[in-house]
Amino acid sequence: MGRIKRRFARFSDLEVINNVFIEGGIKGYSGWEIYSRFAPGLLASEDNFLCIRDDGKGLWYYDATNTTYIIEKDSGIIATYVNRLIFPTYFPVSTFGRYAMSIDFAEEFITIQDAEIEVWRPDFVADSGAYVLDDPPLAGIWTCAMSPRAEWLVFELIEAVSLNALLFFYRGVKA
Repeated sequence: MGRIKRRFARFSDLEVINNVFIEGGIKGYSGWEIYSRFAPGLLASEDNFLCIRDDGKGLWYYDATNTTYIIEKDSGIIATYVNRLIFPTYFPVSTFGRYAMSIDFAEEFITIQDAEIEVWRPDFVADSGAYVLDDPPLAGIWTCAMSPRAEWLVFELIEAVSLNALLFFYRGVKA
């Protein structure tokens, strides 16, 4: 009997502490807050491709030079692979389907949905800090991504004057 209780306790620790099975835990996320901004100094393009992992590291495929960059939410570019596409896994929906990302076709806004309910819409202008954003701010349909558990979001936005790419990282706030 003691052995069964210990196994159940380990299983419940994983679910509650690490949120392995349910995106954002039982209550989910109440929203996402700006975590960091990064200006790589490269032109924004709708042909670029972004994805982000559960640890906040991302892959950014830069189409103009056929280069894949590994980006880290705290320090920016940490690795560069020239003439190589490291094919990312794109998540417009979290692993178990709790959250889905929707984008308007004018590329002006993005929302995160929990089933039919819109739970979050970013205010890129308020979150831009020292940067001035172009109109529309989003570089393209594939230039935004959600991590598998929906804790991290990353967006490639366009700086207004230089038209360079800006990478914005958001982190989920537990409800």
